[in-house]
Amino acid sequence: MVICTSLWACNAWAGPRSDYMLNCQGCHLPDGSGVIGKVPSFADLGDFLTVDGGREFIVRVPGTAQSKLSDANTARVLNWILGNFSASSLPAEFVPYSREEVAVLRSVRLDDVGSERARLIRKIEESGS
Repeated sequence: MVICTSLWACNAWAGPRSDYMLNCQGCHLPDGSGVIGKVPSFADLGDFLTVDGGREFIVRVPGTAQSKLSDANTARVLNWILGNFSASSLPAEFVPYSREEVAVLRSVRLDDVGSERARLIRKIEESGS
């Protein structure tokens, strides 16, 4: 349990890392490794940004799209995840997610996550990323 005793301490605790801990870490684990066959790892998440539809997919998966986090905080935690767990797979031209982009993308329902993920992974493999 964390109790903030000063405004400085509360601000230091708040942010994308704590949002990750409270909203993502339960399934994706503290190191972003996920659970093989059940919960995807974030290690190569940056590869999705190299193919058409991959950037959108990251925001449209249920854990992101249906998160209780605001659009701004969702953008911040996605950028934190990519920078901390997927830095080696980020394309050089990576542009961080914005609040506006997240607001638009998370409103578009993704009906078949598994099929879309498999399709994107095939595209990644074909491109050699």
